[in-house]
Amino acid sequence: MDQRSDQMNLGSSARQAARRARRASAVARFSANHVLQSQLQRQSIRTGRLLCRPTSIYVALTSRCDARCAMCDMWRREPLTELSTDAWTKALLDLRRWLGPYHVNFNGGEAYLRGDFISLLRFCNDNGILAGFITNALHIDREMARETVKAEPFNISI
Repeated sequence: MDQRSDQMNLGSSARQAARRARRASAVARFSANHVLQSQLQRQSIRTGRLLCRPTSIYVALTSRCDARCAMCDMWRREPLTELSTDAWTKALLDLRRWLGPYHVNFNGGEAYLRGDFISLLRFCNDNGILAGFITNALHIDREMARETVKAEPFNISI
């Protein structure tokens, strides 16, 4: 029984090491692309020709919000129609093919109000897309925090 437990722990450690290596590789590719695009941007400014592509994308995952922050009027607006999970995954992959390594930041309303939010974070992580988000943190309990950490977001802004 102890030998089997040790083997399971080794398997788990190997998976964690592989995840960390995959993550480090994604960050390295993003960083290299960011440096390249910054150089191309300077050249674009000098020549007047568009030579660069974005390295960070900010998207409104939802317009719904349940907070009533004084500095924001999102909660006063009528909610907009949201893209489906399939539409988001297709768009994220299309952007990856066009841009190469990139960072997407989910903002707009409260991302946790979407039932598929954590799965979208996992999808990004599994496909080498660095994903972050803005949240009011009202929906983060222990279980949601655990699930969020498992999805390995690149950044979280509260």
